[in-house]
Amino acid sequence: SSQSMVSSSNIADLTGIRVLMLAPCLGKFGGIETFCIALIEDLLKRGASIRLLRKKVAGFDSDGSIESSEKEIRKTWEREERERFESQFVNRSDPLLREAFDSCDLVHLHNPLAEGVWMAKRRNLPCVITVYNWRRKGIHPRLLAWRWAARNADRRWYISEFVWNTWEKQRHPNSARLPVVSRMPTETTP
Repeated sequence: SSQSMVSSSNIADLTGIRVLMLAPCLGKFGGIETFCIALIEDLLKRGASIRLLRKKVAGFDSDGSIESSEKEIRKTWEREERERFESQFVNRSDPLLREAFDSCDLVHLHNPLAEGVWMAKRRNLPCVITVYNWRRKGIHPRLLAWRWAARNADRRWYISEFVWNTWEKQRHPNSARLPVVSRMPTETTP
């Protein structure tokens, strides 16, 4: 339809921009992984280079679904797009994290990861966050770190009005709602 057609002059050219995405990972293909891939596809089409680091979190247990889903999706990309994308699993203290932050132009965190905001700020890198989960109340160190991270990001996107309301009673100018999108699988199921 004419509504879905966008002229190429309206799409930002991101050629040469190196984006680091850092996302928490439990080892199974789910909502965050799906949205990361949809966003990555858009950024690749605009010319950006993407490095996706999946941070293993407590309870991480890979079932192979991330690798197989990513492999299926990557088959549909142009060769040049595949060459501008890299994806890896990392642990919290992995030296690869430091190197990745040193070699990017923009950091996109998936959920408020305090170490991600801290490393970006330390390097004067723009840092944006997509927030998927509602804000828990309490004084636990992890909860305080999440609040600090969300507050100190340059831009925040919340996946729903409900999630946004739990984080910001009064809307901040650099915050918005951005519902997550995904791509439907192409494999058949018996």
